[in-house]
Amino acid sequence: MLLPLLFALASTTVAYNYNSQGSDWTGTCSSGVEQSPIDLAQSSSTVDSSESLYLELGIEKAEGTGGFTDDSYKIEGAFGSVMAKSNSTQTTLTIGSFHFHAPSEHTIDGSNHDLEMHSILTDSDGQLYGVIGILFKTGSSNDFIQEVIDGNGTTRSIDYPEAFNGITAMKNFWYYKGSLTVPNCQEGLNWHVWADVQELSSEQLKFFTDAWAGDNSFGAGNGNNRLIQPLNSRTLTYYDSNDEGSAAELLLAGLFWLLA
Repeated sequence: MLLPLLFALASTTVAYNYNSQGSDWTGTCSSGVEQSPIDLAQSSSTVDSSESLYLELGIEKAEGTGGFTDDSYKIEGAFGSVMAKSNSTQTTLTIGSFHFHAPSEHTIDGSNHDLEMHSILTDSDGQLYGVIGILFKTGSSNDFIQEVIDGNGTTRSIDYPEAFNGITAMKNFWYYKGSLTVPNCQEGLNWHVWADVQELSSEQLKFFTDAWAGDNSFGAGNGNNRLIQPLNSRTLTYYDSNDEGSAAELLLAGLFWLLA
C-alpha cells in the first residue's frame, strides 16, 4: 500500500509557473477537454430557477493556518461541511482549505474580477469532489479578508461563514464540470461559482497583488491566474432559486448586478 501511495503523491507534484499563464503546461492541462477556468457567459448558460441543485452550508468558524505558497495564498483548517443537494441525491462534503488567485481565474462575459477564492471540497472518503469559487471586486473593506490577511504566517481564528455573509444555503451560482486550475489539472471536479460578488478594499487587494502581478519575478509580471479554457461540449448551468420570476429574468438581473 505504501508504494502506490507514494507514487500517487509524487505524480501530482509538477513544476510549473505562470510565465505564460498556463498555456505552456503539458499533460492533462493541454490534452483535457474539461479544463478550468472558463468564461461564465450569458450566451452559453442554461438557466435553472428551481431548487434542483443547491449547497446547504454547515460551515464553521475555526482555527486556520495561513501563508503564501509557491503559487497562491492558502489557509488550512477544519471549516465544516457542505451538503450538495439535488432533487434525487445529497452528498456530504467537507472544507479543509481555501486559497486565492488575483486577478480572478473565472471571467463573467469576458471580464475578470480583482480576486477569486477557491474552497476545496472533499467527499466522505477524502477524495477531491469539487470547488466553491467566490469572486471579489474592489470596494468596501472586508472583515473576513482582513482575518485571512492577519493570519499570514500563523494560526488564528477565521470566521469562515463571513465569506458567505452568513447565508445558510448557496442557491445562486454557476455550475459545471471542470478541473484543477493548476497542474496536474485533474478533471471531473464539480465547480460552483457563487453569483454574489463580494468586496474588499484596494489596500486588502494589494496584499495579494504585491506578491503576484506586482512582483516581476513572479510569472513574468502576471497574476496567478490561468487563462480561460474552452467550454467544449460541457453544460454550464446558472442556478437561482432565490427570487421569483422567469429564468431569463433571473439570469439577466443577476448578470446586470454583477457587472454594474
